[in-house]
Parts: sequence; C-alpha cells; structure tokens
Amino acid sequence: MNARFVEKTILVSVMGLVVCLAMSSHQPEPEWVGYRSTMRELAHMVRTMRNRALARQRTVQLRVDASRGAFQLTSIQDESQAYETLERTLWLPQGLEVSEAPAELTALPSGQLLLPAPIIVDAPSYSRLFRLTADEKTGAVQLHEEPAM
Repeated sequence: MNARFVEKTILVSVMGLVVCLAMSSHQPEPEWVGYRSTMRELAHMVRTMRNRALARQRTVQLRVDASRGAFQLTSIQDESQAYETLERTLWLPQGLEVSEAPAELTALPSGQLLLPAPIIVDAPSYSRLFRLTADEKTGAVQLHEEPAM
C-alpha cells in the first residue's frame, strides 16, 4: 500500500514537471509582449484621435517624431491662431524603430482620417514589422504584424 502511494506521488510529480516545461516553452518573450502592447496602444491612440475630433468638432492631430520614437496627440483649439493642446505622448520602447511614417495624421471634425501612408514600426531583434493603416472614410484602424524581410 505504501509502495503504491509512492509510485502515484512520483507519477503525479513527473507529469506536473512535464506540463510546466511544455507551458514555459510556449510563452512569448517579455519584450515581444511589450512591443505588441505598445503597438496596440498606438492603434488605440489613432482611434481615440478620430473619436475626439468627432465629439469635440475640432481637428485633432497625431504628430510623429520618427527620430525620437515619439507620437504626440494634439487637439487644435483655434486654427486661426494656431493654438493647440498637447494631450498625450507615446514613446516607443527601446527595440522598436519607426521605419516609415508620415509627419502627422489628422482627424477632421467630420471624422475623416487623413493618413497619407501607413505607419511602419520595425522590431529588429524580433525580426518583425508592425504596419498600422487606417481607412480614410470609415476611420477603421488595422494593425498587422508580419515577418521582417
């Protein structure tokens, strides 16, 4: 009876160890999770930009500083005097680089989203590219992750 208990205990322990090893090999690296999270946050920022323009009936812009990896959401308060308010800045973490991006994206009070070209962010250590596009009329924002060439 004691031998059976020991055998069952060893069997359950070995099975638990195998499950733990299998699960740990399928977990993504923490920095990859951070990259994806940052890119989802950027996509959300573009959606927010359009929603704010519609709600406030004001032009809202997202300025891109590719060299510093910064995205700044600004609201135009008075177009005749070029008065604007900085609402939020998103900084890319180390390891993400802006490959291609327009200098700014604009959401008009009508809800039209002016994104002349996609925003492409490269993660060299991950060998991935993130491509952010938006439909000009509907404002639908799409984020794609693809292998780097």
